[in-house]
Amino acid sequence: MHWEHFNPVYSCDKVNHDLLCYSPWFGHRNFAYDYIMNIKPSCVVELGVHYGASFFAFLQAIEDGNLPIELHGIDVWANIVGDCDTASDYNVDIHEAFLETLEGYNKKSAVVLHRKIFDDALSDFADNSIDLLHIDGTHSYEAVLHDYETWLCKLKPDGVILFHDTSETSYDSPYVGSKSSTHAWQEIKVKNDYTLEFDHSYGLGILCLSSVVYEKLKFVELGRYQRTSNRLCMQGFDRLRQNHFKIKDDNTHINFLKEQIDIKKSEIRKYQETIESKDSYVKDLENQASRIKTDYEKTIFGKDEIVAQLQEENSRIKVNYEKTIFGKDEIIALLQEENGRIKTNYEKTIYGKDAFIAQLQEEASNIKTDCEKIIFGKDASIVQLQGEIENFERMVLRNTCKDEGLRNRVKDLENQLENVLKRKKKRFFS
Repeated sequence: MHWEHFNPVYSCDKVNHDLLCYSPWFGHRNFAYDYIMNIKPSCVVELGVHYGASFFAFLQAIEDGNLPIELHGIDVWANIVGDCDTASDYNVDIHEAFLETLEGYNKKSAVVLHRKIFDDALSDFADNSIDLLHIDGTHSYEAVLHDYETWLCKLKPDGVILFHDTSETSYDSPYVGSKSSTHAWQEIKVKNDYTLEFDHSYGLGILCLSSVVYEKLKFVELGRYQRTSNRLCMQGFDRLRQNHFKIKDDNTHINFLKEQIDIKKSEIRKYQETIESKDSYVKDLENQASRIKTDYEKTIFGKDEIVAQLQEENSRIKVNYEKTIFGKDEIIALLQEENGRIKTNYEKTIYGKDAFIAQLQEEASNIKTDCEKIIFGKDASIVQLQGEIENFERMVLRNTCKDEGLRNRVKDLENQLENVLKRKKKRFFS
């Protein structure tokens, strides 16, 4: 069989160049691409997708060849408790980065993603349904054997399984002192007849379940892929070297620019302080000008009101003055007339006082005479009344009269006597 080698351009590198081009799987991408283009499996399943270095190599071939292949990716895209191999692999949102890269492909309809652990995804596939299975999940010895044994029944009789991290020089620091994916591959390899492997890029083991695909692969110059990987690695190293010096030069230039920025910032601060000082001075001048303008407008535009007020006040003074000047004769006449009345009344009072006094003296004399008559006549009335009372008392005592009419008569006489005394007192003191 003729095995065709291709020189693919990976669309994913335009989106996530550094993480995919320098991925541990980077050295096997061309083989994965060529495998799809030459073997044309109908169902490809990948256990452990991560950023998708191998996944997008398969997808690139499916898209470039417009092949009717289903590509399944199974991953939780999250850290798994107790898995030291992926303890920090998912500290960032790798799933979002993967989906963003996937958007750059037109053949997305061929992709089926299963976001779940591998064991839970087993029920999504029928037995004897998978052509190519790529095992690249947790790289511990137990995990690799478990994935191999549980998924083996899902492969077709002529199916193929790819194992990553199989090289004896593979970097297995999480499993120092314990078995890893390398040991699992060694055990699987000795139990099967149809195996191939790459040693570069941490190693890639190829297990063919039958001779069908194996016969096609055993004549492929596998060393060519390693040479290609070495060449691309050297190109990558050269880019890294160039980038290193470029970054170094850029850092020098950045530091220079930072110094210039600091100088400019210092100058800007001084300029801002000067501007702020000038702005403050200008603002003070504007405030002064505003106050002067306000005072000037009050003076200029308020003069008419002041003049009008003065004119009105002057008019009132003039009217009042005229009323005072021209009304003085009337006032003088009124004063003279009032003075005449006062004088007449005074004269009437002065000259009529004697008659008034004589009248008062006469009235006083009459009052005195009446009082004397009352005063001097009281004794006779009193003596008469007392005599009558005594006569009645003697009569009462002598006759021991209990007649009610006599008692009333006595009471009447007593009342008359009391009234006479009251009138006497009233006239005397009045």
